[in-house]
Amino acid sequence: MRSSPADTADGVVAARKKLLVILGAGSSLALGLPSVNKLSTLVRGWAADWSRARGWPNYYGLIETAQDRARAAPIPGVARTATTNFETLLGDMVGLAHWLMPGPSGASLRHVLTGPAALADLTFPHHGPYGPTQIVQNQLEYILKALAVHMRQCSSAIDPAAEAAEAYRSLLAPLHAAFDVGVYNLNYDSAALMAWPGAYTGFEQGVFAPAHIHARANWGFVYHLHGSVHHSLADPYSDRIVWNDDLTGAFEDAHQPGLGDERSDGRAFPKSTLIAGGFKLDQLLVEPFHSHHAALVRHAHEADAILIAGYGFADAHVNRALRNRFETSPLEERPPVAILDWAGKITIGMAGRTDDWSSAVAQTLKAPTSFFQEPGNSDWPNPQDLVARDAFEVTDQHRVALWHGGFARAATRSREIAAWLERGDPDALKGL
Repeated sequence: MRSSPADTADGVVAARKKLLVILGAGSSLALGLPSVNKLSTLVRGWAADWSRARGWPNYYGLIETAQDRARAAPIPGVARTATTNFETLLGDMVGLAHWLMPGPSGASLRHVLTGPAALADLTFPHHGPYGPTQIVQNQLEYILKALAVHMRQCSSAIDPAAEAAEAYRSLLAPLHAAFDVGVYNLNYDSAALMAWPGAYTGFEQGVFAPAHIHARANWGFVYHLHGSVHHSLADPYSDRIVWNDDLTGAFEDAHQPGLGDERSDGRAFPKSTLIAGGFKLDQLLVEPFHSHHAALVRHAHEADAILIAGYGFADAHVNRALRNRFETSPLEERPPVAILDWAGKITIGMAGRTDDWSSAVAQTLKAPTSFFQEPGNSDWPNPQDLVARDAFEVTDQHRVALWHGGFARAATRSREIAAWLERGDPDALKGL
């Protein structure tokens, strides 16, 4: 495990521990960035705008209607899954475009979609063998561009002097003091760079430097695994992503090169500066995403501690990078983990939860939910009581601590969180 030197009290040089930070959408909500539900509403509107402007069917809307119908009639005895969001539907659009493509690249499902059994509402104004595929991809490209523009506007509106921005920085400050930090921002926004402006991004003078990422021993980075508001295509026809510091400048956010950029099994994707929707492993195959994901796998195994904030545990490629580390590490060698989440009024303690999020946490971190309890208290914890006392749920045996008070409020206990991540001592996390 690579380490950098740090002076100890007695003058002996010691290795600084490495902290892996994973930031999900919940980490930037207090700064005014939109939630997944808010973005789903916006994407629905952009899809409708595209349809009205062209007088063509709204394929995104048709897919959403089909999803809603499917969820309204679940299989008896099978738990209802989470509400459909824009990422699921954008993934379905990629699948639809692929199914509509003719052979030899297309799928056999084209004959289901365009033959006698085709859906009555699924019509296409452009004919010819590639017309249906191209028009669905055109709507997808329109949505991706609108998403990039909106996120850039939201990031430009972040007030670095606001209380939430100060809390963001206050939470990270003790972590920087105790660790060499590496951040994987799953969001598109600039919040992490607002708090840590000198971090290495993998881009040097605006140009992506993959060889340097793979050879880099130092941490001190913020990598945007799913894209950044600072990303732009080099020109309207380029596939190369560059970095633009000026969020008010000119950007090229997406384009559709012919039938799209082909990935696995013939699936084609518009070239975009962001990763959104399904088939994320396919989307990760291009730079800078490919090198950032490869680095995540390496850093998950190098980390001495892990902080996960505002993450819904819904990305299989992120979960697997963590899960593979925990599956191969004996309990006594596990890195301490802190999860910063937010509990609603009806959220119950981990020991009684059976929802998708708690199940994904348990599976990813190999930490059964039944082991979570408040340090020093044998009763089942109530998340609302924990929030009121700034306390945590912890499974000491698996070295995982869970905070229910939201990202910004966690700044009030940033030193205790840093102490837990340094030593794995649950006494540091007792309620106030």
